[in-house]
Amino acid sequence: MKRYAVGALLLALAATPFARGNADVGTDNVIAGPYHLSGEGVVIEGISPGFRIRTPGSNILVCEHGTDVAALYGVPLYPNNMTGLKIAYSINAGAVWSRYGPFGAGQSMQCAMDGPPNFCQTGGLAFIWSDGSSLNVMLEENTPSAPSFSVPLVLPNSQSPVMYPRNPDIAMAPDDITNFVATAWSVFGNQWVYCWVSNDGGYTWTDTIPMAFIASDGASGCLSRGTDDHVLYAYLDYYTFAATDSVIYPYYIESTDGGYTWGPETPVPDVPINANSMFWWSEFDCLVIN
Repeated sequence: MKRYAVGALLLALAATPFARGNADVGTDNVIAGPYHLSGEGVVIEGISPGFRIRTPGSNILVCEHGTDVAALYGVPLYPNNMTGLKIAYSINAGAVWSRYGPFGAGQSMQCAMDGPPNFCQTGGLAFIWSDGSSLNVMLEENTPSAPSFSVPLVLPNSQSPVMYPRNPDIAMAPDDITNFVATAWSVFGNQWVYCWVSNDGGYTWTDTIPMAFIASDGASGCLSRGTDDHVLYAYLDYYTFAATDSVIYPYYIESTDGGYTWGPETPVPDVPINANSMFWWSEFDCLVIN
């Protein structure tokens, strides 16, 4: 039996206003320094005030040996920050960084990546981002110490009208790095979440596969790929309780054939809620444990 974990931070609205913070502003260079756990981060590249990267998936990965780190982030331009993304690698645990890009254009601050645990030795990282009406995948065909990026591939989209994919995510099978699943939400289209499947390492993909309808007040969520073709997707949508009250609530759906078909939409059980409960996609994640 597969085990899953779906986590969310539950906020109870109080009388005080809720504020969102922006990213700290750094200097526009790479800072090389000792690797330590002082609580102060190493600046990869300075960004402008108000900039944020929007992704439900991972935008930083660390190899299983702790030496190589990959980070995905937006180009630091202001006032229009939606002009591409960059990839930064460190091969010495974050002490020094090398930056590559920008890649893509349009709304590519919506992005994610995934890869094998030992990508420092095998390579195989995969990056996904949205460019307005298209979804793009790019592969790292070598290791971070000698990077070589594939030509970005636009994923097939036969939907009509145009889908406008948002909140993309991508997940690799831990037992087969040639198997990928990618997802995106057509929030400005028909409000369905779709997925694409690749079985050749991300070079060719299926067309859109419908997964679930999400109301516009909800949020597309997180994707996790397990072994034996198990895929888990968690998201937020309306949930009615006490006959008349409804809140935005975490749901999940499961695929047992690698993403080609999906089971029923299921609310996460035993989450304590009331009429003032609130969930945010940015405090939300899921994981296939085994």
